[in-house]
Amino acid sequence: MKKFLLSIIGAFLFIGAFAQTPFVSVHDINFVSTANLNSCNDTSAYLNDTVKTIGIVVVDGNLSEVASSSVPGGNRPFIFIVDTANGGAPGPFKGIEVMGTNAAGSLAPPAAFTQVIAGDVVEITGVVGEYNNSNQLSLLDANSFSVVSSASA
Repeated sequence: MKKFLLSIIGAFLFIGAFAQTPFVSVHDINFVSTANLNSCNDTSAYLNDTVKTIGIVVVDGNLSEVASSSVPGGNRPFIFIVDTANGGAPGPFKGIEVMGTNAAGSLAPPAAFTQVIAGDVVEITGVVGEYNNSNQLSLLDANSFSVVSSASA
C-alpha cells in the first residue's frame, strides 16, 4: 500500500513539474554572455521558448498600437516592461517589448493589456521572439497576461 501511495504521489509530482512554466527574469531572457558576443552570437538563450516573467510597465497599454489587418480588433498593442529587480532600475538586459497578441496575430489582446499604465506590475506568459534586432515577447494565449499590482491603487 505504501508503494502504491508513493507511486501515485510521484506521478503527480512528475506531471506537475512539466505542467508549470518557471519564472524567468527579463534580464535572463535578454542576457548574452561575453563569450557568445565574442563569437558573434547575440541570440537569447530563450529564443522560441515559452517563458513566464514579471515586470514593471513603462509604456501605457493604449499608447503604442500598430495597425494590422490580421489581428482581431485591427491593431497590435505593445507595452514595454522592465525587470522588477531593484525596483525597475535601468541597466543592461533589463527591458523587453511585449506584443499584446500571439506571434501569429490570431489572438485579440486581453482587455487588461490595453488598460495598464506605467508603474503597473504585470505577469506574462509568452513566447520569446526577435524583431528588428531586439527580443520581444508575444502572449501565449488570452489567459497569459495579468496585472499583479496597479500603480493607480
